[in-house]
Amino acid sequence: MRHFLVFITVLITIVSSLILDFAADTYSRVNFVVLLVISLAFSVNILKFIVWGVIHKRYNVNASYPLTSIFFPIIYLISFFKGESMITWSKTIGIVLIVIGLIYFEKKA
Repeated sequence: MRHFLVFITVLITIVSSLILDFAADTYSRVNFVVLLVISLAFSVNILKFIVWGVIHKRYNVNASYPLTSIFFPIIYLISFFKGESMITWSKTIGIVLIVIGLIYFEKKA
């Protein structure tokens, strides 16, 4: 259950990031729509805050928080498929190190 809840917070973070990315790409000036989009992203993050509260009541922070680093490989893949990023050796090595770290911390937890 811990993995599922943490993955939900990662998905919420990705949704928030994509909302803000869309707004940055679409609107060049601050107007009412931009404020609505920012409010939506803020609301999504409030939901993440609530989910984190549930996680921290049930599970040790040291065991849960490292799992959030899966955000970086996922957002990298999204960026790649959107055509905004190229696959490079340095990025690939970084992703591999993150995954190795996740596996390491999960075995310790």
